[in-house]
Amino acid sequence: MASKTALGVVAAFLTVIIFSGCGGGSSSRPATTIIDPDPVEGGPKLEETTIGPLISGTSSQIGGTYVWTDYAYDDRGTNPSVTPEENGNDADLIQLQLRPDTESLYIKAVLETLIDPAVPLLGIGLDLDGNPNTGGLSLPGGKWVVSGQSLGLERVITIAETGAEVWSWDGAGWQNTASLDSVVDTDENTLFAEIPNELLGAYGQVWHAVAAVGLSAPSWLNGDGPISDLAYVRDESTSNFQSNLQAAILSGEEDAQLAVATIDLNSLASGVDNIAQPIAGIKNTFLYRSALDLGEGIRVGDSQNPALTFAGPYQPYAVWFPRSLPAKPGLIMYLHGTYYSHMSGPYGGTEIGIEDIPRWVTNIDFGIEGGSVPGYSMGMLAPNAVMVTPLGRSTGGPTDGAAVQDYLDVTSDVISRLNIDEDRVVLTGYSVGGVSTFRLSQLYPDRWAGAVAIAGSPTTSIFEVQESIAGTQTYPNALENLYSLPFRFMNSRLDELTSTAATPYLDLAVLQLQQLGYDFRHWQILRREHFSIPVSLVQCELELAIARGRVRDPARVVFSYEPLLDRIDDTIGLKMVRNSAYWVSNIQVRGEAYGRGDKGTVDITSLAFANRQPETEPVYGLYENVSAGRDVCGPNPDANTLDTWYEIGNKRVAGVPLAVSNGMEGSLTKVESVHLDLLGMRLSTNNPIKITISTDGDSVLHLAGHWPGAVSIEPSTGESVITCPVDNMIDVALTSTSGDIWLRPANANCP
Repeated sequence: MASKTALGVVAAFLTVIIFSGCGGGSSSRPATTIIDPDPVEGGPKLEETTIGPLISGTSSQIGGTYVWTDYAYDDRGTNPSVTPEENGNDADLIQLQLRPDTESLYIKAVLETLIDPAVPLLGIGLDLDGNPNTGGLSLPGGKWVVSGQSLGLERVITIAETGAEVWSWDGAGWQNTASLDSVVDTDENTLFAEIPNELLGAYGQVWHAVAAVGLSAPSWLNGDGPISDLAYVRDESTSNFQSNLQAAILSGEEDAQLAVATIDLNSLASGVDNIAQPIAGIKNTFLYRSALDLGEGIRVGDSQNPALTFAGPYQPYAVWFPRSLPAKPGLIMYLHGTYYSHMSGPYGGTEIGIEDIPRWVTNIDFGIEGGSVPGYSMGMLAPNAVMVTPLGRSTGGPTDGAAVQDYLDVTSDVISRLNIDEDRVVLTGYSVGGVSTFRLSQLYPDRWAGAVAIAGSPTTSIFEVQESIAGTQTYPNALENLYSLPFRFMNSRLDELTSTAATPYLDLAVLQLQQLGYDFRHWQILRREHFSIPVSLVQCELELAIARGRVRDPARVVFSYEPLLDRIDDTIGLKMVRNSAYWVSNIQVRGEAYGRGDKGTVDITSLAFANRQPETEPVYGLYENVSAGRDVCGPNPDANTLDTWYEIGNKRVAGVPLAVSNGMEGSLTKVESVHLDLLGMRLSTNNPIKITISTDGDSVLHLAGHWPGAVSIEPSTGESVITCPVDNMIDVALTSTSGDIWLRPANANCP
């Protein structure tokens, strides 16, 4: 009998990943309690939904539990190129936990999608004597064609909504020898069962285990349906969501032993932990559990955006780092393009991740004898930093909403797990990933140390048409927000996509950034198309941004907020209000109904900074690395991509230091109210503060600081008012005729 039960809450478990340059590793800290010593009705429960570091393709030994973490969205059976949306992604294993003790074997599986408890069927095969020459060749049903040595299974345990069953090998076939209760929890996406040891029979101290997931109907157990997902298969490929090796094992093309785990019972009983580690020099796949509830499964798009949407709670992202890495490294967030995935970043052995889709142009013919020039490729990135590519919930599209939330969640997750320096996070991306780099730079300029958009643009006319059809807007028009964020973008003159859809927007971006006097560079590669822009040429800029670090509290903040760009959906838990940056927050725009382009702009400078007026110098030139090595930063003997490019931009330099004072100046446009953090502005609340801010209508400044008491608000015209801070906040009303306003400590009592 199956039931839906809330799993008991046990002692908290925290795993800290210790960085090392190789896999494996162990810790001798005291064992963590994973089984509730005082279980709720129904028997002991494995503690957390998932245990240990969520690194796909790895096993850990934690607190007496053998933990395998699988790949997300790899339930493709023997055909890895077919995306599993047909079965709703209902047979996708995320983690399998096995805990043997002196009385029972406790089993818990975590699935990516579990909406209907009657759908999944989990099977665990055990070679209990560690001898492949005894027991069954493979799992029941014949859907796993075993190549190489026999699996030698004595028991197979199946878990479904209808219960758990124990199947025993009698020398000729599989016999159902016991039926037990199971727990299928659709809130936590878990299947659980307790198997008493007497049902396992005699066993040794070393087990070999396999595991498979499919559908209950048609079932792989009787041969009617396929096996969709295998446990214990480590696949370091970068295509088909890392399901290629699994498919080959299931079809008998590869040795079945590649899907077998070795479980040492003595080691588990000792309480010594052995926690999986990421591996230097390759793409590791990390998972995190999203707080969004998108309904799970995989959904196919429409004619406007045919890409797939991945709605499950466990979202994957790729992680790469070199063998030599600082103790607190920088991070490069690389956003993928349309029809690609988290595994497609040009680093870690993958040039562009072209395995998943046909590449339009594989090379460029220069018209010389022999055709294309050897080595004329986009190259790969290999910086001295951590590189990460989120899935972004989709393999295509212009991305916003849940996709952007994924980008931000991945950033936070990897910062906490790998001890990243949060002041040295750089944003970059290719194609639509470059478009998203433009977007996120304008919406969240204070999160990044730098930004480099490749083969992207601020917007594209094609998608503008789609937006008008859908009635939505995803592209900000706020390049002014890049005041404190050095911005770079590289495009190709022969780009067959941006030349028809985005070139005017790129040209306008260059002109606007020039006029603003901001720190930017634009490189236009002369002989490339959309899919071959040499990303390796901008690695130096990514590394420079990491070394430079982000600006936390600038002297001047220029930030526009456009309410139409907010993404709020309480049904899925999404709340994205992009109205804050640096020491400016909670901008409210005048009005109640907002259309496209309606935005409020804050432009305020703190006079407490001496270096508050930097200067810019024009940057321009024509460069090549055909005759000698060069990247976009200068001579580099290792950069020989046979390219020629134009460069245009501005270089920001320090201006003449100015006298400091305890005040602020600037302007508000269409701003009803805004919060300012005086600590970030370096303004003292113990001394008089002068406010010189123009506004085009009625506005309110909410000034947050450590106010010592009552404050006298003294406008240049009109009467003074004495007010008391509320929650460390003083409100100052502005009008278009306010003029200068002084805030002075007042000799008055405050409650």
